[in-house]
Amino acid sequence: MEKSRKKEFKKLAAQRQRDVFEKSLPMNRAEFERLFEFLDEGLAHRGCDGTHRLTLEFLRARRASNEVAVLDFCEQNGGYCDCEVLSNVQNCFDF
Repeated sequence: MEKSRKKEFKKLAAQRQRDVFEKSLPMNRAEFERLFEFLDEGLAHRGCDGTHRLTLEFLRARRASNEVAVLDFCEQNGGYCDCEVLSNVQNCFDF
């Protein structure tokens, strides 16, 4: 019984962590998924110039009103340029 109870507590803690993460997002998960796809394609053709050029292009094309919040979120999660957004920030969504 004790082992199964610990397992259940771990599951609940992991779910709470996912919920907190989802609530911290400056745009919904689906938009981030679209951003990652856009970056994957854009970086393959244009490469990374060490800025958020492609990320900003994506956000501006969608008239995102929270551009600064998205960039802040990306930087807080290791995304200081487009290629880091694709590698580091995308990894935050893998749970």
